[in-house]
Amino acid sequence: MQAYLTAIASQCSILRTTGEEPVVLVGRSAAATLLHEYRWGNEHWKCPLPTGITVSAEKASEARSIALINGVPVFEFETPYDDCFVLSTTMLKKLALAGSGADSALAIDWHAQGDDRLVFALTWEGDFLPAPG
Repeated sequence: MQAYLTAIASQCSILRTTGEEPVVLVGRSAAATLLHEYRWGNEHWKCPLPTGITVSAEKASEARSIALINGVPVFEFETPYDDCFVLSTTMLKKLALAGSGADSALAIDWHAQGDDRLVFALTWEGDFLPAPG
C-alpha cells in the first residue's frame, strides 16, 4: 500500500517540477479505496503514511474529489480497467463526446421504480481533447 501511494505522489511531484498542475483519476475499484484518508494513519488498523506524503479529505469534499495527496486532488472516474492515472490538468481542459453516432455517443435509458418514481441512466462515450500547442 505504501509503495502504491509513494508511486502516485512521485508522479505528482514530477509533474509539478515541470510547472504542470497534477490531478489523479482512479477507477471505482479497490485501487480507489487505497487513496481514501481513512486507510492511512497511526491507528493499529491503518497503514502508516510514507515519509513526506499526506493524504487528506479536509478540503477534498468541496471540490468533489475523494482525497488530496500532498494537495493534489484525487477523483473517482471511469478509467480503463479501473486503473489509476496521474495527469496534468491541462490535459483535462476539454471533454468531447465520441462514438460512431448519436446513439453510441450519448444515451439515456429509464425504468419505473414503483408507482411514483423513474430512474434514469445516462451513458456516454468521450475523449479528453489535447491542450492546444
